[in-house]
Amino acid sequence: MPAPAPAAVPAPAVAPAPALDADSADLAFTASVRAGRLLFREPPAARVRFTSSPGSGSLSASDRMNLPARVSARTPYREVRVFYVLATASPQRPDDGNR
Repeated sequence: MPAPAPAAVPAPAVAPAPALDADSADLAFTASVRAGRLLFREPPAARVRFTSSPGSGSLSASDRMNLPARVSARTPYREVRVFYVLATASPQRPDDGNR
């Protein structure tokens, strides 16, 4: 007779990640880029990955003008603007007076 399966261990309770924007983040990087003309020889292979603790929140967002989310190779884009934010918030902890 096979051994009984181990009992499932419940995951620890974690507070939901806080709502996050660049103004409420603990740490935020922002960038603004402008170009009169932009041409890609080949489409870029960009990605953003986060590793974080349970209960923390993160944000990666861009706002583009005259530049689609997926660009095409050898297509000129004119009067381009890109606004980007990368932000994170720590899990909620009791206030220790050091913030």
